[in-house]
Amino acid sequence: MHSHLTRLLAVLALIAAPALHAAEITLRVGPVGPIGSCTHATIQAALAAASSSPGDITTILISGNATYTENLDISNKIVRLVGALPCDSIGIPWTVPVLNGAGGARRSILNVNGSPADIRLENLEFRNGDELLDNESYGGALDISAGPHLVVIQNVRFVNNSAGYGGAISVRGPQLPDGSGGPTSSLYLLDNVVVSDNRGAYGGGGLFCHAAFLTVQGTGSTFWQNQAGGAVESGSTPPAGGAYGGGVLGWHCDATLAAGPLPAVFGNIASGPGGGLAMIYGTSRLAVGNLTPTMPTRITGNSTDRFGGGMTLEKAAQATLYDSIVADNSARQGGGAVALYVESDEGRFTATSDFAEQEGRKRCSRTIECNLIANNLAYDGSQAKPGAAIRASRDDDGGDLSVFLRGTRLTGNAGATLFQFVDDITPGLSYVLSEGVLFDHNDLTGMLFDGCHFRSTCHFAAVTIADNLIGATAVLWGSNGTLGSFSLKRSLVHQPGKRVVMGNTLGDVVRYSVVNDLSGINTVTEGGLPVNIVGTPVFADANNGKYYLAGGAGRDFAPYTASDPTRDRGNRNIDIPAVPNTFGIQDAGALETPVAAPVLYDVNPPDGHVGVPYPDYVLQSNGQGGAVVFTATGLPPGLSLDPDTAVLSGTPPLGSEGTYGVTFRITNGLGQYTEVTASLPIHAGETPLFKDGFEGP
Repeated sequence: MHSHLTRLLAVLALIAAPALHAAEITLRVGPVGPIGSCTHATIQAALAAASSSPGDITTILISGNATYTENLDISNKIVRLVGALPCDSIGIPWTVPVLNGAGGARRSILNVNGSPADIRLENLEFRNGDELLDNESYGGALDISAGPHLVVIQNVRFVNNSAGYGGAISVRGPQLPDGSGGPTSSLYLLDNVVVSDNRGAYGGGGLFCHAAFLTVQGTGSTFWQNQAGGAVESGSTPPAGGAYGGGVLGWHCDATLAAGPLPAVFGNIASGPGGGLAMIYGTSRLAVGNLTPTMPTRITGNSTDRFGGGMTLEKAAQATLYDSIVADNSARQGGGAVALYVESDEGRFTATSDFAEQEGRKRCSRTIECNLIANNLAYDGSQAKPGAAIRASRDDDGGDLSVFLRGTRLTGNAGATLFQFVDDITPGLSYVLSEGVLFDHNDLTGMLFDGCHFRSTCHFAAVTIADNLIGATAVLWGSNGTLGSFSLKRSLVHQPGKRVVMGNTLGDVVRYSVVNDLSGINTVTEGGLPVNIVGTPVFADANNGKYYLAGGAGRDFAPYTASDPTRDRGNRNIDIPAVPNTFGIQDAGALETPVAAPVLYDVNPPDGHVGVPYPDYVLQSNGQGGAVVFTATGLPPGLSLDPDTAVLSGTPPLGSEGTYGVTFRITNGLGQYTEVTASLPIHAGETPLFKDGFEGP
């Protein structure tokens, strides 16, 4: 995210640096002459009149309640195209201007090309652009090429446009995003940018990004029901293997995505890999984060005829999901949520709730379930395919594959396996690290995890595997060889009737774990006690995903390991007094069980005053259970309580004076709670200078 800010500043400097006497010019498009007072009858006429002097900014106000059918071009100018009220109209109802097609020409509605340009688009709709000529046609509505350019878009809809690549939008920079050779173009989609019902016949149903930076960061922005694939022009050849990226296709593209409350990528389809998104080649990076703690970014409801219903990462592309959601996607050949593919390079996928927060990358509130891969399908008709959640493969030249899951939940996914490594006998290494992960209620005709073979390193630490439907005789495939290793530690596996591990699991690879079957697991003791046991856990509320241990085996069983996360971001060092510490105070599995209801103490919120910001007040608690949530009822108007940080803040509005009885509650992951009711007076007028009866001399 910071690299995008740096790039934005660099491009702005490149475009604006020569300006010595910058001017701001406003032009108006609409009726001119006797019937109106606009300055130009067409948008292109206004663009031609826009200043090309370095640093000059030309704002073109385009009258609403109208449709414009034009071919538009911008080069080497700083221009703002803004939908506005019709000329000489004040306060009348209006709709945004529609830029409809390109005058019958088979070309993009707006081309930004040539020398560097700085463009803003706002309050517009681009519709029916048609650049679908062949596999070298780009951006049915908007084509950004050469440059480098800076384009910022807000409150704009792109609907029913088509092209070879990028049905609605294409951005192609002159350099690679790693900066080699100089700066490249940057495209920013801010609030309320809707890209829907567009088609890229060769790829990128909604957007195509090549050698550029792409930032989607805003409320109400979405890639919605776009298509990659479909018919091509007569005499043209459809893409072999199908068209990639139903919503977005990136080649050497550095992209960030943080949008809500609408799903950021929803209902897109692709004939090739990547129903929602496809990122290809080594400099492609995708970071998916959240705008706010209560508005997770979602990639949902996408589908593909090939691999990667939610997304595909190919040829060294990498993606990181920060507390985001990939759900309800489908892939007919496998990888219902995510597919990875490499050729003599390294591909990587990460899903985590353990990260440093920054703009566009916020942790979810504990009242919302995030870091979630759920209800994805890998089915071709009635035939289950590998990788209901994740499928990873390589070609004959090999390549390295890495998957990192930290604090993630994988639930409700269906296919042949949940996680599948394919073609593992080819050169290259595979690395899987799964820490604090919950695997539950997946429906599989084969194993849960198939792929830890002789060239793979697969480590499972503090995971819970329970209540999955597994068709195979074993839950996991694990093999220790000269080029790889397998381990399962401080974990809980409860799949009655299923062997836990199958394969060449030599040595001490399963440790401090509670399982339902010890077949194939070496017998190891420590202090005279077996380090793994067969036991039956008692979960608090498994049907609702609460896999805290309410009884049975596994509580206070493993040695405390500070690096082990919990699924709910709770504490690991909770000791249950009534339960013996077998090897330590840590529970086996992905969650740590609270010992009692959490407690609030010294609840005495200060007085507030109308129109004056309330002094931030933090509720004090013992935090029992780690992942606690704070709520309040009866608060004065204008005040709110943060459910994660327990900070009470806000500003009481006029007329809110009075004394309020506020009930504060703290709840842990088991649903145990404590309530305290306190008085909170709100006074009229200004804050007194002195309190407690002392009024000064």
